[in-house]
Amino acid sequence: MSKHTPGPWAVGPDLEVFYAPNGCGITRPLRLTSLVGRTEEDVANAHLIAAAPELLDALERLFDEYEDRRGQFCEDPIWKKWERVDVVEEARRLLDELKGEKE
Repeated sequence: MSKHTPGPWAVGPDLEVFYAPNGCGITRPLRLTSLVGRTEEDVANAHLIAAAPELLDALERLFDEYEDRRGQFCEDPIWKKWERVDVVEEARRLLDELKGEKE
């Protein structure tokens, strides 16, 4: 498993991301994309960062399910057609990289 702070993470008033249960900071306040103040993009970026642990967990569960299904249906011709879809392989590579299993 990766060595990040577990979730849940939350976004503070200055767009800092913190560990929700104890308020410990994960990031400093994000640098704003606009010199005139906070934009919708700044807020969206902070929320995307805060969602990272949940997204990682969902991706891990998705691959667990994928592997279970592959074991059940690996001989099915329809499965074989979709077994090596590029986007699945790319997502697997990214997950392995995040978990420190591959470079």
